[in-house]
Amino acid sequence: SRARPQFVQASVSNLALYERHAQELFFKLEPGPNGWTDVTDLQPLFFHLTLDATTEFFYGQSCYSQNGTAKASPGNAGGPLPPHSKIFTNCVDVATDWVGAMGVLGPWYKYAPARHFKRSRAKIYEFVDWYVKRAVDRASEKSSTEAAEPSRFVVLDELAKLTDDKLWLRNETISLLTGGRSTSAALLSWMFYYLGRNPPLFQKLRQSVIQELGSDYEEENYTASQLRAAHYLKTCMYEILRLSAPTHTTTRSAARDTTLPQGGGPAGKDPVFIPKGTTVLIQIFLLHHRADIWGEDVDEFKPERWDRFDRGWEFIPFGGGPRACVGHFALTETAHVIVRMLQRYDDIQLIGDTEKVTYCGEITNKCGNGVHVKLHRAQGT
Repeated sequence: SRARPQFVQASVSNLALYERHAQELFFKLEPGPNGWTDVTDLQPLFFHLTLDATTEFFYGQSCYSQNGTAKASPGNAGGPLPPHSKIFTNCVDVATDWVGAMGVLGPWYKYAPARHFKRSRAKIYEFVDWYVKRAVDRASEKSSTEAAEPSRFVVLDELAKLTDDKLWLRNETISLLTGGRSTSAALLSWMFYYLGRNPPLFQKLRQSVIQELGSDYEEENYTASQLRAAHYLKTCMYEILRLSAPTHTTTRSAARDTTLPQGGGPAGKDPVFIPKGTTVLIQIFLLHHRADIWGEDVDEFKPERWDRFDRGWEFIPFGGGPRACVGHFALTETAHVIVRMLQRYDDIQLIGDTEKVTYCGEITNKCGNGVHVKLHRAQGT
């Protein structure tokens, strides 16, 4: 799509933006006198954090769902706010839950009550359209004052340079926003869920992070390149993406008559004809849980498997091709939040049933029972 090059341009190393919103998260995870936090469900906190970061990244202003009185981001300082800012988070949650339900109901979704969805959708449109109009106006004016000012990257502003089609700008940014926010939040949630289930792996990953990126929580002393090169952190993220498959299902429609190399014949090993217009359902979660590909330990959290496995089409956590989910562009920023959590906390306890993994497969595959944990603050942080 037209949006992808602009999105790639700034998403590779936008750590400062995520750092601002990570600090808001830590305000909610303050430990008591014994060094441990209260039992807290991290999953909704991660969804708020990523929504705050992505709204700032795409629109230049954060909706600050974590803290409505937070210090202004660069785009918020002293400026007006769009309509429905205070309820935008709730509107996004209602709308995405409904869209997930539509996928489950299939053609029967039209008979389900949709009053709350329609009301939330209208408010989301008003919120986004406010930004779109301002971006299109700025792009058309191109005043000398604006040209002289040092610019920071805002996705919507870059897209507005390509087109003044306000409907396209609205739809494209909403699609990118929801995809980037949900995938990152789910990845963070599942990461700390599995680390909570496996305290020795929590310690192994933490020691690896400290060795490669440092233990100084007070000062971010590593670069985006160093973050991407952190080997064990990367393998842990790959393993979470394989196990949980945040983008668990996707579809593709055949643009022309074609064939798939397997799926036909009595044994399913022969080519199969796909007529033009056919919708193909791709079950990413099932692909990532095939024992014939990943081994008999397919359901276990084992980051070490990536030391012997080469990434191929067996691993498609974001789909593939030109219409892959944009979530993979935020992996560096997601890794940054993981690192900051591991620098700040030196132990974790998962509260509740630690044996049975429960999934909530809406649009994004979330932890079915949340991520209820206690965290112990590291000495000196």
